[in-house]
Amino acid sequence: MNAGRPAGPHSTPIRTNTARRPVHQLGNRERPRTIEKHRYNLDRHLLPRFEQRKLADITPTDVARVVADMQRAGFSGWTSHGALTTLSGVMRKAKRDGLIAANPVAELERDERPRTETGEKRVLDEGGIGALLGAVLQRLLPQLRREKASRGAVAARVRAHARRLRGAGRRGHADDVRVG
Repeated sequence: MNAGRPAGPHSTPIRTNTARRPVHQLGNRERPRTIEKHRYNLDRHLLPRFEQRKLADITPTDVARVVADMQRAGFSGWTSHGALTTLSGVMRKAKRDGLIAANPVAELERDERPRTETGEKRVLDEGGIGALLGAVLQRLLPQLRREKASRGAVAARVRAHARRLRGAGRRGHADDVRVG
């Protein structure tokens, strides 16, 4: 051991393949959109900073600096939280595989973690739901008519688009859409 680090693997850099391997292995438990978000976090927030670093050389202070830099750059607490979730998953897998002695994300102090605030959630009444579905249909129907989509395909696309408009894929009344 060298300063609490395993001998040998401590020299492993966090290159794209090292980082992507654990994200790809989440595929059995995670939905495709979640894996896509992990890949985005790696490419946008983590690899530019850590790609040339050795895994064992990434400290909790380095991770806290990522959070502080993201906050200074104007990213929301939830965006920083997502990046930390991805980094923690990569480091947890590296620890399990014996590449590092400890997960630096797990060692962050509470005040070093991003502040996430949940605002008041919108609840749509019947009029709001109708307006939402009307906007979805107005945008999608011309394209679907050109594609001569079946009623089931139209309903599925309307539901998916309504979820995107509502935000964050929350389930609700849009799943009850019937076409025809």
